[in-house]
Amino acid sequence: MKLEAEKIELIQMLLNSDNKNVLEQIKQLLTGNQNHEISQAHKKELDNRLKANNEGKLNFYSIDEYENRLNEPE
Repeated sequence: MKLEAEKIELIQMLLNSDNKNVLEQIKQLLTGNQNHEISQAHKKELDNRLKANNEGKLNFYSIDEYENRLNEPE
């Protein structure tokens, strides 16, 4: 599809949309004012995972090890 046709299609989709959240996200994307903040719950989970990693409590696997684990019979 040509670039102009894609633009027209997007414009039509925008005109037909009543979803304010979608419109706001598109506006932020186009103006460069994107909000990259995460919720406190996500921050807490990331902190917990970082702490567990620093304490050596997490297990890491190579892609080969992971694929082998997936293929193991139960």
